[in-house]
Amino acid sequence: MERVFGTKGNKSKNKTTTAKKPLCDAEKRFGKKQKKSKNKKGKKDASVDTTENPIAKLNEMFKNLAGGKSNPAPSEPSKPAAAAKVKNATICDDEPATSKLPPPPPCIVMPPDVKPAPPPPAPVVKPTAPPVLVVSPAPVTTDPLTSYSPATLNSTLSFTEKWMGEETAKIWLEKVGFMKTKQEFEQIQNVVVPVDACKKWKANRPLNQPPQDYFPVLDANLVVFENTYVNMSAIDVALPKSKIFMCQIPLKGSEEAFWKTAFDRQISYMEIITDQEAIEFFPIGNGEHVYHGTMFVNNRRVEAVSEEMTRFAIEVLPEGCSNSIICTITIVKNWSPDSVHAKQAVVIKEIIEMTTFLTKAKDENALVMSKHGAGRAGYFVALAVVVHKLDKATEPPIQEIVKSLRGQRPRAVESLTQYVSLYTTLFYYIKRKVGRSDGDKKAAIECDEPTCKKTVQLTTTFTNALIAEVNAAAGRSTLTVTIK
Repeated sequence: MERVFGTKGNKSKNKTTTAKKPLCDAEKRFGKKQKKSKNKKGKKDASVDTTENPIAKLNEMFKNLAGGKSNPAPSEPSKPAAAAKVKNATICDDEPATSKLPPPPPCIVMPPDVKPAPPPPAPVVKPTAPPVLVVSPAPVTTDPLTSYSPATLNSTLSFTEKWMGEETAKIWLEKVGFMKTKQEFEQIQNVVVPVDACKKWKANRPLNQPPQDYFPVLDANLVVFENTYVNMSAIDVALPKSKIFMCQIPLKGSEEAFWKTAFDRQISYMEIITDQEAIEFFPIGNGEHVYHGTMFVNNRRVEAVSEEMTRFAIEVLPEGCSNSIICTITIVKNWSPDSVHAKQAVVIKEIIEMTTFLTKAKDENALVMSKHGAGRAGYFVALAVVVHKLDKATEPPIQEIVKSLRGQRPRAVESLTQYVSLYTTLFYYIKRKVGRSDGDKKAAIECDEPTCKKTVQLTTTFTNALIAEVNAAAGRSTLTVTIK
């Protein structure tokens, strides 16, 4: 049996005929008109496509309800029943459904003068986080030869901005003189080294470079590892890193002790100053390796920087250890004992390179080496301190700097030539810094600045006076040199 809806005034009847399709809400209200409305051809109804129409969903729901059994109910008038019942905003319940399917959603009736509330916002669905893939970062592999690659002279000494130390340099230049410089060195030479303070050096005489009795090493700052003797001293300096190491070139048979100590102190930067001395404590051929006892020493790379310099990347690994260190070693050649290098620019570039390393270094350390680890090595370290102070706009007290080195490594800066060259090389550095403000190489040579002229004048005076002193000591005639 089925409920039948008629027009206004009709009453419901029980029929035994086949069940008819239930009417939707629109058909309830406008059924009479829809029965009369036909298309012009009279063949098809003018129905709307219900593929996306929401009303089609209601029709489908009522079809399902029609499949169940229910008692007939009287028909209601065609006018909207909800308008007669509403007094306030209420929610009306439909008749209970006879089907097992869930009833249609309740209708909400609002008074005509009340605006319907906006629909609740859709719940924000947080996207499911993708699974996290944990990947270990790749180890940072820095080429030790490019990390602190030597800058060219142009890049290290030319700046477009005014040099910070220029005003300090002008004041300092007015205070220097050769006779005063000579007296400073004589005072340094009068300092006596107590032999009792060098007992370990004396006890290990065969492990020292010849002449074994001429270059003492103090026990106070001698670097010791596993009770083995290495001719190496820890030096306190006024550089970006307050400690640096000075060492003699290791003798044959003491290589293992040297590399153990270097590995323990994390020495990853070395400057080796040589003339014709043989270097045998590490392989100098690219790709070559050697075992010094339990120490594996491998040459990873060789770079010919210039005729005077060769740079190596040396891997050092103790037996039973998985983490090696890469030591950047630069050999500065053609540097005679008791003297200085013929090219000031070469030395200036290398001390700037070492200072850059010390500025960036955290746990790593630097070492300066010569045959005895005294004269030339001391000159190199002293010049680095002098230049660093002047770059920081501080007048460099050269005598005090050398005294400090001598108090930690006896015979550092061992000759008058080396001591005077600390001044003349600084004159050269000041001239290049002041004269290169425009970045022009020719401007540094033909600088008309009063400061540049002052440096040229002082260089000529110091050089001629030094030649006279050296020749007088050797009983030779003097030679005058003109500096341009």
